[in-house]
Amino acid sequence: LGHPEQSPKVRTRLAGARSVVDAEPGVELELLEADSWTIEAGRASADRLIRRRPEERPTAVFCANDMLALGLEQQLLHEGMVVPDEIAIVGYDDLEWASVSSVPLTTVSQPRHGLGRTAVDMIMDLLSRTSSRVPAANHVVLRPELVLRESA
Repeated sequence: LGHPEQSPKVRTRLAGARSVVDAEPGVELELLEADSWTIEAGRASADRLIRRRPEERPTAVFCANDMLALGLEQQLLHEGMVVPDEIAIVGYDDLEWASVSSVPLTTVSQPRHGLGRTAVDMIMDLLSRTSSRVPAANHVVLRPELVLRESA
């Protein structure tokens, strides 16, 4: 659940999900588009899923961020669905509210300290250069972590 056309981060997350799903026989991936990153967009997406026939609903939803996941979860629960028995939900970001939602949210945690430290190191490196020549672009990959809770 997300909007990959509007965000390079979401495109990367979708590509990662596709690579995992493609390696699993019999598992399908469907993109559910949301128009924003908000709880309201998650609720609206839940309403669209609920209108589907039960056999056409996904068994799990991987959301582009925790706000979408929390809105999705909130609306599904409001409509009487059981998370994760009927639909499992996974978010992304590990916001503080993820662990205290009605059904604590399984999510992907980014290494916040590592992100900040890497950014500061890159800025300090740029500032310490004596040459006015623009350095080559850096590409740093930091490994996120799956935080297992009750929603999946």
